[in-house]
Amino acid sequence: MIVNNLVLRIDLSGNPTFRDLLARVRSCTMEAYANEDLPFDQVVEVLKPIRNLSHNPLFQVMFSFHNSPIPDLSLPGLDISLHEPISNKSSKFDLDFLVIPRFEQGVQNGSRTGARGITLVLEYNSDLFDAAILPL
Repeated sequence: MIVNNLVLRIDLSGNPTFRDLLARVRSCTMEAYANEDLPFDQVVEVLKPIRNLSHNPLFQVMFSFHNSPIPDLSLPGLDISLHEPISNKSSKFDLDFLVIPRFEQGVQNGSRTGARGITLVLEYNSDLFDAAILPL
């Protein structure tokens, strides 16, 4: 799996409706895909943002869609099972949304049966947000 971050800046001016906001996000995303082969490190190098160890230089919210297949791993004499942590008690960003479509992972791996549904993981910087007020 190779990951390259695409930085998106969405214009929220004018109090857009949800549909308008989705259209803006789609437009911005399609423009970003046109340059998706440019390594994120090179973007940072060219922009030379002010660095601060407390946050990422270009974005603070991450959205990840993990639809890569999870291959079956079998080794002679070993039973192997996947255990995914719910939380590692840290957040690399102010907000991090992770979406894992379980069925799609299985289909891509050649399985016609197996896990169903979507796993959603939300990590957040607890210095910025209070768990009691998050609507989850």
